[in-house]
Formats: sequence, structure tokens, C-alpha cells
Amino acid sequence: MQLSPFANTLVVLWYFVAGSVALAGLIALARVLAAIERRLGELEKTLAPVAAKADQILVEGQARAIEISNKAETILATGAHTARTIDDTTTETSHLVRRAIYLPFVELNAMISGITAGGVHLASGLFKSSKEPNR
Repeated sequence: MQLSPFANTLVVLWYFVAGSVALAGLIALARVLAAIERRLGELEKTLAPVAAKADQILVEGQARAIEISNKAETILATGAHTARTIDDTTTETSHLVRRAIYLPFVELNAMISGITAGGVHLASGLFKSSKEPNR
């Protein structure tokens, strides 16, 4: 199929305009991408120190958390040891008080009971002999 010279000119003009618009679009897109790249570079320069500082804070926080955890474990272990020591000391003191104070009173009470029983028995024997007529 043969086109007229005018139609050929229109087709060429159409391709030229379409190519020019596409080229202009590509140039605009390249400029936008370059501006975005510059802005990202600026943001990277701004954010890099912030990210480094945040990383440093996280590292220090983790170290502090580990230190606090170790101290807490030490405190708990010391508390448990102290509680065991107090329990042992209380038990030992209880036994000592029992041996030193309570048992002597029990023994004294037993002796007094024995003396009282012996006195009652002796008195009842004497009382019986005084009531019996003399032979």
C-alpha cells in the first residue's frame, strides 16, 4: 500500500513528535531520579549519625541490662544464702535455748515432783504410824 506524500509527511511528523515527547519524558524522569538520588544522599548523611547513635545506645543498653541481671542474680543468691543462714542459726539457737533453759526447768520440775511424791509418801507413812495404836 502506497501513501500519498502528505500522509507520509504526517506519519513522519507523528513519529517525530511522539519520539520528542518520549525523549522529553525520559529526560524529565532522569532529572527526577537525580533529584531523588541527591535527596537520599542528604538523608543518608543525616541518618547515618542517628543510626550510629541508636546502635551505640542499644549496645550500651544491652550491656547495662546484662550488668543489672548479674547484680540481681548475686543479690538473690546472697539473699537465699542469708535466709538459709538465719534459718540454721534460728534452729541452732532454739536447740541451745531448749538445752540451756527449758531442759533444766523440766529436770527441776521432775526433781520437785519426785521430792513431793516422796514427801507425800513419807508423810502418809508417818501419818499411818501415828494413827495406829501402840502395841
